[in-house]
Amino acid sequence: MNPREDGIKLSLERYGYTYELLLAKGNFSRVFQVRESKDGWQYAVKMIQIKHGDTAKYSKRELELITRDKLSQENIVKYYHFWSMTVGNDVFLCIQMELCRVSLEMFVYNNEMGGVEIIKAEGPPRFYEQVFPQILKGLDAIHSLGWIHRDINVSNILIANPKPREIREIIIKISDFGFARKITRDEEFNNVTTLSVAPEGKLFKAPDLFNEYYDSKVDLYSAGIVLYFLSRYLEDKTQWTEEILELKKGNRGLQHLYHQDDIKLSHLFLCLMKQNPTERPTAGEALQLIQSQEVPTKFLIKKFGEAYWRRCFSDKPTLSSLKAAVETCTRINAETQVLCQEKIFGDSEERITIKIESDQDVQCMFHEAKQQKARVLIIVSVQDISQKYRMVSDAMDVL
Repeated sequence: MNPREDGIKLSLERYGYTYELLLAKGNFSRVFQVRESKDGWQYAVKMIQIKHGDTAKYSKRELELITRDKLSQENIVKYYHFWSMTVGNDVFLCIQMELCRVSLEMFVYNNEMGGVEIIKAEGPPRFYEQVFPQILKGLDAIHSLGWIHRDINVSNILIANPKPREIREIIIKISDFGFARKITRDEEFNNVTTLSVAPEGKLFKAPDLFNEYYDSKVDLYSAGIVLYFLSRYLEDKTQWTEEILELKKGNRGLQHLYHQDDIKLSHLFLCLMKQNPTERPTAGEALQLIQSQEVPTKFLIKKFGEAYWRRCFSDKPTLSSLKAAVETCTRINAETQVLCQEKIFGDSEERITIKIESDQDVQCMFHEAKQQKARVLIIVSVQDISQKYRMVSDAMDVL
């Protein structure tokens, strides 16, 4: 133990805690495992060095969230007590928390269920099915108080129980609210005031977090990257930085998920990774999607000039959900799809195609098929985006 840590140990003892080990270390904070002298229970103590500027600002916000707003939910780390403490010439804010020793990042590659092979587990439940709904529940609780976490990543999601032996036993907790920010309803929905821009180089940050106007949907994009982490099999954990960079560039997608048969996983992943935040679901909506017990709607799809795929989706029939389901098997971007229904009439087997252009078209198509006990056949082709943009440009020139 270096002189600084030796001073921290002695200071903690004066406040009734026995230092046991260092759990995590950041630029301005450290987290220690301690044992309280009175009750003998183990806790985590987060020590944040108080300096002028952002460190003080973020510390004040974290305290506001965990004290005044009384953030309490099963999937969020419990906070018990806080105090200030001087070590040498430095002043620290100390926060006593529930002890969770292992981050999600560490757990995936170091667990008693085969290490990273846990990603391949067929379940039920599959690994992501156990972990991700808990993350969404925690986010839903945070957002319901008008807060944004702004730093959701696999290091800030912790495993509560020390050594789960089955996937069903895994309990997760969201932690580290140092970058959390409270926004009013007007700020979130009407962008009345600006918010601080995220620091550069953060792997899990949503693209809209680097602007001055954003809302709670930034946490859902970050959660989408976490979902990718839970569903992408990589033997070498050192590959993850480059993998996430490629994902954000659009060079990784559904074909890289391990469970490619999982329509619900594919649809949820596509929804969360939307560049436009208005197209992402809220935490509550995402939770409903992943927990939905609806019988999937089945249909046949043919990529123009290629073979048929048999496909289904669990969402309610809308044009956007249909396009998302089509994208999962054809890899044709939803924004470039042209969808048509092919119908066969009578004994003559006359075939006609009907363009699908609205939610009403989709709902009528599946309702009619259900009434007639007929199959739904969809043909997808790609629209010429470059031609579309050229036509728009020509129209503007005329104006």
